[in-house]
Amino acid sequence: GALEFVEDAKAILTKHRMRPENRVCFDCSAKNPTWASVNYGVYMCLDCSGVHRSLGVHISFVRSAEMDKWKRWELVAMMQGGNGKARDFFIRNKVQLDGKINEKYSSPCAKRYHAQLCQLMADDMRKNAKLYAQGGAAGGGEAPAGGPAKKSGGEDDWAFADTVKKAPSKSSAHSLS
Repeated sequence: GALEFVEDAKAILTKHRMRPENRVCFDCSAKNPTWASVNYGVYMCLDCSGVHRSLGVHISFVRSAEMDKWKRWELVAMMQGGNGKARDFFIRNKVQLDGKINEKYSSPCAKRYHAQLCQLMADDMRKNAKLYAQGGAAGGGEAPAGGPAKKSGGEDDWAFADTVKKAPSKSSAHSLS
């Protein structure tokens, strides 16, 4: 399920980080980023991860690609996202990539990107539900699993469910791919 930890998450993330577009920090272009923002499916360096953490988890939920345990839905965000897709989306929508991190991720464009990423995650979870229910690892094929993660109190992690309902369709002029 979406809330289960994935045993081979580190290996999956390491492989994904080897893609050319993920080999540099999304925010400052430092080499070999080892941190990630699950909300945007992007990799970043340690310095930028500190700025992201200061934004709050509702804007940027930061994980270590090497030290943290990852849930299935978190891996799906990374596999469906990636620095290249995020970069292309922000550029198409005329957002300064070298601008201040807090302004970039608080922008209407960032909210649209997050919503579309959430929709892709939900689609992946529906498409691969049987595989994931059997403990199939995320990361195989085009995109791995993850989904609307519910906390024990019933609220969604970073407003996933609310965002999915509002996500633009795949035919949107501003799609991720």
